[in-house]
Amino acid sequence: MNMIISADNRIVKDVRPKNGRDFSLAELQKMVNGYIEIIDLCNGFIIVCNEEGKLEGLPVNPVATSLAITYKAIAPFDCINGDVLLCESYMVK
Repeated sequence: MNMIISADNRIVKDVRPKNGRDFSLAELQKMVNGYIEIIDLCNGFIIVCNEEGKLEGLPVNPVATSLAITYKAIAPFDCINGDVLLCESYMVK
């Protein structure tokens, strides 16, 4: 299931791409409010986040950070900032 996880712990479930197959770059950038970075959870899912979230001073996203640390996709002392999209990896090309 694809979902937007906001930095304030709100979750919007069942997010779908406009074309029904995969998300466009413009859709992804709109969801994360900037340039995208992809974090591979190595379980068929990815987190798409704002590449400059820390530089822009976006709030820490505790849910996304916890997921990424659990799947060893980021270092235990790192964090993800801002809103993210959690989706199946094939939905981003």
